Amino acid sequence: MRDDATTIERRDNKPLNILTLSTIWPSSTQPNLGVGVENRMRAVQETGGAAIRVVAPAPAPMTPRGLWNGIRGRGGAPRPPHMEKRAQIVAHHPIWLRPPDMFLSAQAKAYYWSVRGFVANLHRTRGPFDLIDAHGVYPVGVAARWIASDLGLPFAVTARASDIAAANASDATRAQSRQALQEAAALAAPSLAMRDRLAALDVPPEQVRVLRDGVNLDLFRLADQAERAKYRAAFAAPLDQPLLVSVGDLTPAYGHHLAIEAVAKLPNAHFRIVGAGELGPSLQRLIDQLGVSERINLLGDLPHRLTPELLAAADIGVIAGVADDGVQRTLECLACGAPVATIAGGGAAEILRELDAERRSNAAAPWPVADPTAASLHSVIQELLSNRPQPDAVRAMAIDHGWTRPVDGVLALFQAAVAQRIAAE
Repeated sequence: MRDDATTIERRDNKPLNILTLSTIWPSSTQPNLGVGVENRMRAVQETGGAAIRVVAPAPAPMTPRGLWNGIRGRGGAPRPPHMEKRAQIVAHHPIWLRPPDMFLSAQAKAYYWSVRGFVANLHRTRGPFDLIDAHGVYPVGVAARWIASDLGLPFAVTARASDIAAANASDATRAQSRQALQEAAALAAPSLAMRDRLAALDVPPEQVRVLRDGVNLDLFRLADQAERAKYRAAFAAPLDQPLLVSVGDLTPAYGHHLAIEAVAKLPNAHFRIVGAGELGPSLQRLIDQLGVSERINLLGDLPHRLTPELLAAADIGVIAGVADDGVQRTLECLACGAPVATIAGGGAAEILRELDAERRSNAAAPWPVADPTAASLHSVIQELLSNRPQPDAVRAMAIDHGWTRPVDGVLALFQAAVAQRIAAE
């Protein structure tokens, strides 16, 4: 996956021993939950510069029904295995007794109490760990601060969109989050936009390392004519009509309602949306109300291995929200030759503008980016369909954005945090 054999290791030349804490991680029962986090950490481990172990507890709401679902799994489905190995990374899924959102300020403490003993035992039996790597500010980053204090370890925090929103939800969550961010040995964000959102928690931009995601250029690739026809048939999309694709959870951060309204106004355009979430029923009602159910379909949670095929079949990728995986989704679309229609304010627009500036001459028009309205997104999609770049040229925009640079940045961040703690001892 990497373009070189560079590794960053401890002074004793052993790989860094990293414990990753998260609220999301794929499992055999929920294979698409947190694929972006898994992709990043798998790429880090594959360098040989770090050994990764994951604790991603399965939440069980603090109600009798919630506790029962916690035993069985999210929503009553089979819960993740207590321990599972995927892509050479061992992940643990203990139960996290999660207070309801009306008690949001108690969720970090509940996360901490649910995993502290388990993590301490891992540190004794599978460690010692060099660093705790927390994915998200609240509740994970706050809990990581307390666990790191218990174990005498440094901790790093990578900001995520939904976690920043939770961190800013109340005076109590802001106070907890600010303390954790002040004490973290290292801070990272997946985009400049996400970095700037940390300013609301009193974090100066210069203290945050922007580490964008990469793309697996072997998995996400151009399809030849026969493959394209095969993929179109698999997703019931005619070859002679435009196909647009959006991948992301059915949650507000992904803006699927804007995309549906925008595509509905395009005659003969087909739209496939991959993902699951609480907005599924309301999005289906919107599709039905607009009378476009024959052209616009919610595909649910597809196996991740099918995503490259769907993107390779697409004419346009649509990213209508500001979720924190916008950079990775954009690169995946581009690597498959699909130009991206997106809105301003997120990582997708940010990386598109940078990549576009690298490819175009001074005389060329800049890549179109929509305002966060259905009408503006509709106009951008129309423009891209009317003046669609060649697939080879689109893929060329992503070709230098595999995992090498992001992974080197992650390892350097970890190394600096560990070195800082060693120097302080």
